[in-house]
Amino acid sequence: MPLPLIGNLHQMPKSDFHIYMDALTEKYGPCFTLWMPWPTVVLTSYDLIYECLVNRSNDFSDIPQFDLQFGLLTPVPNAGILPSNGENWNEQRKISTKILKELTAGKLLENKIMHSLDSMFHYLSSLDNEKNVDLLLPLQLCLGNVISSFLFGYETSWEKPQKFLHFLDIITQFFIQTAEKSITFYSAWPWLKSIPFLNSRYKTARGKMNEYYEFIVAEVEAQKGNYNSNSSTSTFVNAYIGEMQKNENTYLDYTQLCGIVSDFWLAGMEVTITTTRWAILYLMTYPEVQRKAYAAISKVVPPNEKVCLTNRPQLPYISAFLCEVERYSALGTWINRLCEASQFLHGRNIPAETNYIFNVYSSNQDMASDKFPTNEFHPERFLTESGIQINKECVKRLTMFGMGKRRCPAEDIAKAELFLVVSNLIQRYEIQSTASTKIDTLDYTYGLIMYPTNQLCKLIKRHNIVE
Repeated sequence: MPLPLIGNLHQMPKSDFHIYMDALTEKYGPCFTLWMPWPTVVLTSYDLIYECLVNRSNDFSDIPQFDLQFGLLTPVPNAGILPSNGENWNEQRKISTKILKELTAGKLLENKIMHSLDSMFHYLSSLDNEKNVDLLLPLQLCLGNVISSFLFGYETSWEKPQKFLHFLDIITQFFIQTAEKSITFYSAWPWLKSIPFLNSRYKTARGKMNEYYEFIVAEVEAQKGNYNSNSSTSTFVNAYIGEMQKNENTYLDYTQLCGIVSDFWLAGMEVTITTTRWAILYLMTYPEVQRKAYAAISKVVPPNEKVCLTNRPQLPYISAFLCEVERYSALGTWINRLCEASQFLHGRNIPAETNYIFNVYSSNQDMASDKFPTNEFHPERFLTESGIQINKECVKRLTMFGMGKRRCPAEDIAKAELFLVVSNLIQRYEIQSTASTKIDTLDYTYGLIMYPTNQLCKLIKRHNIVE
């Protein structure tokens, strides 16, 4: 029962909020209200989530402005894409999508990813001991450099990555700390942010994110000084500045640019890096899955060639594996929205100006079948009965990149990165757990993104790979 002033906050767990909501579904069904302390409607079934975010996307495209997770992204309200609403959000998303399409046209995207992948393989080949390899740093630099090259036109040095890793750690801590229960208190009672001792968690998070935002502003300023109108599509920052100069009397400005770059650098890297880490963990945990993946690649790609994007339609098992990684890992657990219009959902009238939580964790878990229980790892659940085609209806249920109007504009980039990095790793190496490593795929660090426990691995180079 909700209590006066605090609602249900006293009943909410310190972590694993997605599992708490999933348990409430067993008792109250897929549509219920939590008081946080404001009334918040929680939806947990795929059908209800799809109905709201896709079929009624015009009503469910706004972010709650009390949401401190998004409020910490930038010190400027309504800046960028992730935390903004209204006409400003619509224009920023439209321009960003246009620029990303230009920057990734033809083989531009694949070439950037493959270049970064070559650097990672060069680094791995230089290691003295391939029996105890920590893939965290190589994956961070490989995937991080793809995003940095798109945004700023440069890559972090593999010899001196300290500055890059410092800000990447700030991002990781942001995703972990802002999922804590204490952040909900600051959203409910903003005056707590001004009370000494009680505001310590907020001050720490705010200070770190301010430092990160200052880094982004400095990078944008450096690009601003090097702006070249004759090569306006060379980087995202350069292209956006070009759009600013072509389109006066719009929402396009340097504050919005910094917000967008912050969003892409933060979300673009963290999601792909973490997904790839989970993929490596599952390849070690389920050797039979790794053998099937390697066999599929070997039938399509000669050993003297690398896996490329044109091979993707011929490798449905790899795509199915990545889908199962996304589903099983519960990478993103819930989505917040504000609906300004009244709604009729699940037989209930819900008033306007209501906050909603879409527990996509429950939706992703609701994919059980007689052959593939939901609590087991089976890439085949995303294949048709023939096993040679992707089950599009099943794939549609995945929500890591969002749904509806707020679907991630960089989704195609992220999916290309995941496919190329994971498939080329499988082609090049057999990835085994080390003797000292006890694999626990259920062990994770809770946050807005679920982080796997870091594991060492043994890399055994395939004998038929040609350098």
